[in-house]
Amino acid sequence: MSEKIKDGPFKEYHYNGQLQQEGTYNDGKVVGFWKFYYDNGQLQQEGTYKDDKEVGPWKTYHENGQLKSESTYKDGERDGPFKVYHDNGQLKSEGTHKDGELDGPYKFYHDNGQLREEGTFKDGKLIDFKEY
Repeated sequence: MSEKIKDGPFKEYHYNGQLQQEGTYNDGKVVGFWKFYYDNGQLQQEGTYKDDKEVGPWKTYHENGQLKSESTYKDGERDGPFKVYHDNGQLKSEGTHKDGELDGPYKFYHDNGQLREEGTFKDGKLIDFKEY
């Protein structure tokens, strides 16, 4: 007995009845813009899929609603600039991914916004580091 292939708009719910995720399937593949939610109803993440892989800009959120991260994907791998935020809204880290690996300069910040460390990655390997 074969399972029915998902096709069209899709919604799934947490056990408490809150929406868990919503998006679209095309012939069994995840496509288009999707949203995922915490069980309290708060948006958890959002972004676009193409053929089951993340593409383009993606955002994640803390449970308190503050932006948690902004990243760019290419063929399911992080690729491009990213920023990560503390739950108080202050910038936590920033840098760049290339083909899923950290690549280039990065910075980490304390939750008060002060620079904590900075350095450089090359092909996912740390090659320079300075702590403040």
